[in-house]
Amino acid sequence: MHPKITIIWQNIRKEYLTLNRCDTVLHRRNGSYALLEVKLGGEDRINEGAANLLALANIIDRNKMPSPSFMAVITAVGQYAYQRKDGVLVLPIGCIKD
Repeated sequence: MHPKITIIWQNIRKEYLTLNRCDTVLHRRNGSYALLEVKLGGEDRINEGAANLLALANIIDRNKMPSPSFMAVITAVGQYAYQRKDGVLVLPIGCIKD
């Protein structure tokens, strides 16, 4: 393969993999699963994590596997968990205990 083509392919592949991923997939024995992103920052990072999760959920082939049971951004800030208008949960790490 020509060197320029290789570099272009690597850049496209890197961008695709960066945009279509999540930090963790939680699998349950019954076949259901959740998509999770972990973000340490505030509202901007939460929005970024939610966008990643929604983009990934939109490319899942529903003929091969079901939709995720839930999607969540786990964050280091905040006192309360909540659900965004787009359905993504925001879970401050301090709320996940016991």
